[in-house]
Amino acid sequence: MITNDQFTFIHVHKTGGRSLNSVITQCIPGSQTVGYHFPHALLPVQQRHLPVVGVVRNPWDWYVSWYAFNRKMGLRNPLFIVVSDGGKADFKTTVKQLVKLGDDSEQSRAHRAALAAVLPTEFGTDRGAGLTRTCIEGYSEPHRGYYSWLFDRMLGGTESPLLHIAKFENLQPDFIAIMRRLGVAESDALESALQATEKKNASSHSHYAHYYDAELRELIAERERRLIDTYGYVFEAAEPSDAPVALPSFYSFDVGFRKLLDRSANFLLLRSDLDITPLRQKVEQLTEQDWAGSGREQKFHVHRHTASLILVTDNFKHLPPTNLPLFERFKNEVQPVLDTIADYYGNKGMFLRVLLVRLTEGEVIDPHFDEGMSLLHSHRVHIPIITNNEVMFCVGGEKRHLAAGEIWEINNATVHYVENFSRHARVHMIVDWAPAETLTHRERIAGIVKTVLSPPPSQSLVSRNDPCPCGSGQRYKNCHGKLV
Repeated sequence: MITNDQFTFIHVHKTGGRSLNSVITQCIPGSQTVGYHFPHALLPVQQRHLPVVGVVRNPWDWYVSWYAFNRKMGLRNPLFIVVSDGGKADFKTTVKQLVKLGDDSEQSRAHRAALAAVLPTEFGTDRGAGLTRTCIEGYSEPHRGYYSWLFDRMLGGTESPLLHIAKFENLQPDFIAIMRRLGVAESDALESALQATEKKNASSHSHYAHYYDAELRELIAERERRLIDTYGYVFEAAEPSDAPVALPSFYSFDVGFRKLLDRSANFLLLRSDLDITPLRQKVEQLTEQDWAGSGREQKFHVHRHTASLILVTDNFKHLPPTNLPLFERFKNEVQPVLDTIADYYGNKGMFLRVLLVRLTEGEVIDPHFDEGMSLLHSHRVHIPIITNNEVMFCVGGEKRHLAAGEIWEINNATVHYVENFSRHARVHMIVDWAPAETLTHRERIAGIVKTVLSPPPSQSLVSRNDPCPCGSGQRYKNCHGKLV
């Protein structure tokens, strides 16, 4: 939001606002930034008598641009994280879930609950979402799409005589026409500056028509009908010369890895009848001194009510891990569980992290989502060891009790948290299983290596004690040699 003594400009997401913000502050003395993606409700009282300028965009085009931009930026926007199932969902699924976010379906209510759990209470600390907890808690739009709701919320409703709207598709002429109509003295300077300005925050995609099937096209037409009719939008066919461009992928270098094997959005049950009696008995013998010392609860604030025993770790480097002394202490009880998990995923890979985590009675693990290359390219698996029916795990707004003897993969890329409102501590074993292909191509996934490389040479070409060709600094036998 930019204010001055002549008008206020409110920047609605993905409508060319960065470019307009830049030229307004450059050309009009006294222009001030109130906040990035701040809505009309936060307009300073002394400015409310002035005209408000905004931009509208073809809704079909807006959803494509929003999706492509958030894909390009990575997992930063909480709204995108939730409606894309932590980045797992494709364009159609993500957009459908965003369009329907305000309706009364169980899925939409779960998504709103997940958002409310992680959004801040104030604007300016929302990682670009342009949303707060209050916005989502009051969001109920059974028949209207997200973009229409956003447009009205940002601009204060479309009925105000003070509101002036430019169309994104004709942005420069429309904006300058509004400036001249309002008698803005710097209109000529604004026009010259806009003509010399490159697009900012541009998304990588081709004509929006390439990305829609009939079902999704009609959903937008139905839910965004008022905006479409008010501003005369239609769904246009792409020009024959406009070749389709693939939308950015969640996976910067796609080796086929998928959270939950693409079989579910939030929870995937691997097994329901595991005998964890030997492991539970071993855990029950642990003392408070045993549980102290990992420091995990101090490093990660959301885990401040937990205590951890780390058995295996790679320090989140996505490299062959180190078995710590505690692993030998628990090996006989833990190894059968690990073998069961490895069998489920096909045995081609390795466990990068294995730990036991105790959540204090009456406490919670706060809502959060995991980030970082290794955590997003591993299967995060929970094995309940000591638990009860009052312990609830919530992922993506879906809440369930994970019972002892079950093995679950959870989608840690989306919002998740744990509530233990019982009088007893909860203990889970948590493991991260990395498929072999994510280890072999670690550098390319992480963006460390930009050029196309051959896979690490086979064992017949590299001695076991030679440095691993992947550049990890470890001997081949301790790194990619384990995968051969």
